[in-house]
Amino acid sequence: MPSAIPATLADVEAHLRERIATDGVHVVHLWAPWCDNSLRDLESGGWARLREQFPEASFAFVTVWNDDEEPGRTVLDGHGLADLPELVAQGSGTHADKASRVRTFLDHRLAWIPSTWIFNRNGERAFALDYGEMHEGTLASLFNAAYGRW
Repeated sequence: MPSAIPATLADVEAHLRERIATDGVHVVHLWAPWCDNSLRDLESGGWARLREQFPEASFAFVTVWNDDEEPGRTVLDGHGLADLPELVAQGSGTHADKASRVRTFLDHRLAWIPSTWIFNRNGERAFALDYGEMHEGTLASLFNAAYGRW
């Protein structure tokens, strides 16, 4: 079972830049284990099903704005994501101190969690869902579109 991988914000971004620069579809989901919207997003079970439906896509769950001693590993494990490493972006700010929260990630605006970004075409951001939890069907149709040739 993967563990939480705590790293500096810069290290997490560097890792993800390398990943999304490769061919394919890559999902970056920014969340926090204290966030009610993030928890509701996981409770539907849709993320585990989406990973089954799109096994060729890469998925990264990045914990941000979290000052809790316990990262979100146990939360992810309880929602069918036990095999997915949790990237903990240390230095991204805290739950209590909104002013300390990082407001850009991978050169894109980060204003809300959860946020789901779908990259394709070797690092191009195809979709940015910055408004909280999303319906599984909506995400599936966007994944399909990310694979399409426009």
